[in-house]
Amino acid sequence: MALRSMVLGALILELLTAAVLLLSQIAQAKEFLVGEKMCWTIPPGGAATYASWASNITFVVGDTLDYYYVSTLPNNCAKGQKLAIRVAATASSGVISPAQAPSAAHAEAPALPAELEPQEKISSASSFAATFHLIFSSVATSFLCQF
Repeated sequence: MALRSMVLGALILELLTAAVLLLSQIAQAKEFLVGEKMCWTIPPGGAATYASWASNITFVVGDTLDYYYVSTLPNNCAKGQKLAIRVAATASSGVISPAQAPSAAHAEAPALPAELEPQEKISSASSFAATFHLIFSSVATSFLCQF
């Protein structure tokens, strides 16, 4: 009975530790929805739409950005579905100008061979879900190793 209480106590302690770690990660993170209500679509206002959205947000050196972008649709960049991110050297310094877009002659990449073309949409787990999975797996493994 004492062994069972110790195992249960260890499991509860590990779960509480995992919860604290997850909550601290959530508290530090800030999520941006590109384009806000319009989301990530081909904007009706062209490239100026995302440039306007990005002009209100400045990241600083040291910020961490998680982003995933996969598109199999041709000419999305030419239709304005591209984003410029402004990065300042420090929080109080001026903004570093974004790189210029490539000229129209270089706007399109060569087509992929048929065997490399994506066959379906790819989705990615958020860093929160990945962290939760890692912590849950660790807790489950340590719990099972107690026996």
